[in-house]
Amino acid sequence: MPSDFGTVLIHASLSLATGWRNDPVILAALAGLGLSADDVATMLPRGAIIGKAEVVEVIDPEDSKAHDGLSLVDRHLCSSDGYTNGLCLWKLSKPKQFSTPVPCKGSLNIWTVPDDVIRKLLKNNKL
Repeated sequence: MPSDFGTVLIHASLSLATGWRNDPVILAALAGLGLSADDVATMLPRGAIIGKAEVVEVIDPEDSKAHDGLSLVDRHLCSSDGYTNGLCLWKLSKPKQFSTPVPCKGSLNIWTVPDDVIRKLLKNNKL
């Protein structure tokens, strides 16, 4: 795997995942931030590029030792059922939330950001 991965854009889906309102780990994390599920459902921007981060490490799906070393919270954040073995995980650093989200239709998995959205991001000095 490469040692220099670069920047990824963070996209917020138009819809929220199902089941998260009943996940005790997510609810506990929100409570620790002084937030409720209702707060999140109404406060979060959706259907937009909301930020960027640097990929600094990729954990290979075959590296069971690395996957087994993840905390319970990390396992829940990585997948809906708390199971991470068999999934490629990205370690991110230098997260930056954009002050103004840039509307953008998303897609499942990794996808290419449309040229017009890239132009908006460049114009607003977000990249």
